[in-house]
Amino acid sequence: MSQPLYKFRLHIRNKDFNMKGYFLVQIWQTKQEMEEHTQYKGQHSITVFPYTPSGKPSKTCKLNFWTRRLGIEYTTHELLHAVLEWSRKHKLVVQYYSDKFYRDEEIFCQVYAELAKQFYKKLYELRLTEQYDFVESREFRKK
Repeated sequence: MSQPLYKFRLHIRNKDFNMKGYFLVQIWQTKQEMEEHTQYKGQHSITVFPYTPSGKPSKTCKLNFWTRRLGIEYTTHELLHAVLEWSRKHKLVVQYYSDKFYRDEEIFCQVYAELAKQFYKKLYELRLTEQYDFVESREFRKK
């Protein structure tokens, strides 16, 4: 079985609310390789919360992308799925905006912003932004 082109972690570091964790990002060369690894067919990108050996949901998320689907629309979409699921696992209430749930919404927004910052910083570090246009296109097309 093939290996991802890139593999890195996005760390959840929320000092204000003492929450930690990470999401694993895997970038595959082709959609076929991504599908073979994840066993999901027909997806542009995939967010997976695997289960532990005991059958309980894992608190670690895996975000899978392939090189033609690294545009902002896909990556922010999948990051948002990941943060929504992470917030459910931590029992945050984000569907209501009130003084009672303001703290939960702030945690959610801070975690999402931090993960997005780390993700795009990593794309720059890997020099993928020099090769592809990921802002103007839904697809991550070569420049």
